[in-house]
Amino acid sequence: MNLSDITVGQFRKYLQTGDTQGLSGWEDLFLMFIDKSGIGQTQEYELMMAIHNLNVRMVSVNAFIDLQKEWFLNFEEAFEPAFKDLAKFGIKITYDPAEPRKFIQRLELIESSEKRNVAEIDSLTKELQDLRSKGVKNSGKFVDLLLRLIVTLNKEGYRIEKDVTDMEEFALMIKQHNEAMNLLRERK
Repeated sequence: MNLSDITVGQFRKYLQTGDTQGLSGWEDLFLMFIDKSGIGQTQEYELMMAIHNLNVRMVSVNAFIDLQKEWFLNFEEAFEPAFKDLAKFGIKITYDPAEPRKFIQRLELIESSEKRNVAEIDSLTKELQDLRSKGVKNSGKFVDLLLRLIVTLNKEGYRIEKDVTDMEEFALMIKQHNEAMNLLRERK
């Protein structure tokens, strides 16, 4: 059996129910779809980018806090030119020389709230490891991903009919759409 022999609707049904009786070579079909569409690479890339971005944020925010604490210890004031470094992470900080203790408290609050990123990185790392070890199908989100792709591609003008469009066509649509999106990102 080939991808062109199975429709999007059938594929989705097999994924949702897990019942592949009467279908020979399900695992091979699934892997062909992943390879042809490039979905596996996309999910892995997105997870790796999210982990990287969180790591950069953690390092930057921690360096900012260390700098400010050290500067404050030595000069009894904030190093205000560095405030813009936190703004790119959506963190606002101000310094009022009349209330220096509030500045230190704000640094401690930022440091405490940023610890949530450690748990997020751990979660994303586990998801990436699961993706790599178990494959995309078992990552727990594949059916949702498939449905989102169908909706997105339909909005983009691709015509996907669950009982007519075969999985080979669908895989190629996904690949083409992802390549077009990557080109747009590169041009920005």
